[in-house]
Amino acid sequence: MDNNKGNAGWAVLGFFIPVVGLILWLVWRNNKPGDARMAGKGALIGAIVSIVISIVVFGVTACVANQMVDTATDSINNAMNNM
Repeated sequence: MDNNKGNAGWAVLGFFIPVVGLILWLVWRNNKPGDARMAGKGALIGAIVSIVISIVVFGVTACVANQMVDTATDSINNAMNNM
């Protein structure tokens, strides 16, 4: 395989384990530029996807927690008013 094109397998590895992709890019950037580019792209995309997923999960968790607090507050207020 031509080293200038790179192997897509390194991109997949970099996507699922971005730290490994970054390390491979650092090690191979001069002597295997194609493979390094694929590993680096995979690591970059994997890191971005991880960050986006984390932000979405945090937002959903915050909304659910806010709803739970509102429900608990309403329940406490109703119990106090019924006394």
